[in-house]
Amino acid sequence: MEPYIDKNAPVFASSEGLSREERIRKRKDFLRLKRGGTRVYGGDFAIVAYPNELNFCRLGISVGKRIGKAHIRNRIKRLIREVFRLNKKAFPSSTDIMVIVLRTPKLLSFVPFENDILKIAQKLHNDFGVRFKEEDSKALRK
Repeated sequence: MEPYIDKNAPVFASSEGLSREERIRKRKDFLRLKRGGTRVYGGDFAIVAYPNELNFCRLGISVGKRIGKAHIRNRIKRLIREVFRLNKKAFPSSTDIMVIVLRTPKLLSFVPFENDILKIAQKLHNDFGVRFKEEDSKALRK
């Protein structure tokens, strides 16, 4: 069953996208997140977070081939990047964030994505906010 793509969803300007510095692009960074990050699950997504030595938050996205065809996976990645771009303050600062898509969402529209990801980000703040502050100093010394 193909997910429903909302044709009336707003189109966002590409000039307001994420900069290169705000994206996790290197394999070693993804592996560090996967091995040592703190995981929080919710809905169709999981968020893995790990402190970084930068003064801003970076985003990585993992969408496997089992999620759907390329146009579905690309749409999901665009929506996740847009949620992150518009809600950067919802995520812990100085943190690498990886969003993992666990299963194909039923509705490929901005509002459901935003609600799901922000709920998980809130869980991340509530459950692990204090832990990040302790880990920050330990991780940065290594």
